Amino acid sequence: MIGSKELIRNINKNLVIKTVIKNSSISRADLSKVLGLTKATISSIVQELINENFIIETGNRKTSIGRKPTMLVFNGNAGSSVGIEVSPKYIDIMVCDLLGKPIIYKSFDYANGYTNYVKEIKECLDSILPEIPETPYNIVGITLSFHGVVKDNKVIFAPAYNNVRPPENIAESLKEIYNVPVYVCNTANLSAVGENVFSVHKMNVVSIYIRPNVGMGIILGGKLYTGNNGIAGNFGHITVQSEGKPCVCGNKGCLECYASETSVLNEISMLKNTPNISYELFSSLYKHEDFDTCKAIDNFIKYISAGIINVINLFDPEVIVINSIFTETFPEIIDKIEATVRSNSHSSCEIKLSKFNKKSVLYGANFINTINFLHLPDFI
Repeated sequence: MIGSKELIRNINKNLVIKTVIKNSSISRADLSKVLGLTKATISSIVQELINENFIIETGNRKTSIGRKPTMLVFNGNAGSSVGIEVSPKYIDIMVCDLLGKPIIYKSFDYANGYTNYVKEIKECLDSILPEIPETPYNIVGITLSFHGVVKDNKVIFAPAYNNVRPPENIAESLKEIYNVPVYVCNTANLSAVGENVFSVHKMNVVSIYIRPNVGMGIILGGKLYTGNNGIAGNFGHITVQSEGKPCVCGNKGCLECYASETSVLNEISMLKNTPNISYELFSSLYKHEDFDTCKAIDNFIKYISAGIINVINLFDPEVIVINSIFTETFPEIIDKIEATVRSNSHSSCEIKLSKFNKKSVLYGANFINTINFLHLPDFI
């Protein structure tokens, strides 16, 4: 019976935290009405959460009659969180408070690849640890993002890293070093979480993440959908050309071979017979309407649009977010993609630019840390 009472109280505490966060600011009386709990129960739980530094009291709300109620807000400064994107070419780290407000952001170049993932991630993180402010709970978690298939907190397939797969025990290794929970997630999935939680706020959302590789995160019914084996959303490896270009995954004709950042730049290099076209040179060429560059982007639009039409037919999302350095720099590309999709689909699905660009992954990573720390796993 005692265990049951403790369980119910913990559930009610989590409900109070969740409701305070969702409402930004709320009174005890309104909490009681929203949750259907007695005022005495709410007062007791709120006081406990104040003592634990999770809730703070702010000013009084204006009211025409009676005593002005004291408002409650969630204390984002109770702890900090670390999100790390381990891309095939860079490591990005963002430290946030518990409400997702960025505190520190740094990027580290790894264009030549990795030799020891744990050592190199540790070197990057250790370089910014002195800048992280002390808080009552300090760092509550670290979430790592990888471009590949992730299941059970392990990277199980990651051809983008030149077949040097991150070790299966990377989460355990970093947990031993930093003594905090460490989570491993797919990059595109975290991008979808970041976009939806902090920007889109819809129940059915698809986020297409186009960087050196191509991935997709899927939110269905307000929940992140990863499939039975973690491969749902492996958008870059759908076949768009039978017997097409060989892909690092072992197949041929994958979308990633035609519509990733790397493949587009490689196509321009081939068309212009110029090795290693940089993004800066691409940008200049596209601005000046260079024929070969425009042709490569037209192909990018064609393949991505075809993929989006398939996504719409499969999932019927409310919103599709496109996260690409091409659309980030040249937003008019989104208009061309949308026009192509509209001419071949009758869906009312909105196609929009990412709000956070590649940082969406880090927003999602930090959110994962927070909901696990607060025991709110369904709070997406």
